[in-house]
Amino acid sequence: MNGFKGQSAIEYLMTYGWMLLVVAVAGGAVYSFAGPQCVETTDFSSGGAFVDDFGVDSNNGNLTLVVGNSGGNSIDVTGVQISTGEMEEAEDLEVSPADTEIFTSSQQFTGSDECNNFDIMFEYDQGGLTSVQSSGTISAGIEAASAPSSPEIEDVSQ
Repeated sequence: MNGFKGQSAIEYLMTYGWMLLVVAVAGGAVYSFAGPQCVETTDFSSGGAFVDDFGVDSNNGNLTLVVGNSGGNSIDVTGVQISTGEMEEAEDLEVSPADTEIFTSSQQFTGSDECNNFDIMFEYDQGGLTSVQSSGTISAGIEAASAPSSPEIEDVSQ
């Protein structure tokens, strides 16, 4: 009689063991097709100007930033720098407290299979303070588009 209990326990474990193996193989197959996805995030820990949202314009590839103001006074954003690019002038970008405004960068970006981080630095005036800086990072499945190379001109003078 004890032999029947042991046999049913082994059959029970084998049945569920096969089921777990099938689920693991199916899960691995789904993951290999879907793969890891890049989650768009923003990380601005300092006060003042921050990126509330962002995206790449599908028509021209320019990066668009939704700039927010976490301070108590209005800020006048004078410049925006994206990663190692030059500081871009931000004309007429005044952001009221707890409000947002849109800044469109002249830098070109394209989609990417990899998740990339870009450092953003804002320079702004607030109250009597000038050239205040606020910085943070955005992460997305985009990459900076390479500038078209200009053709080399040969010197043919004799």
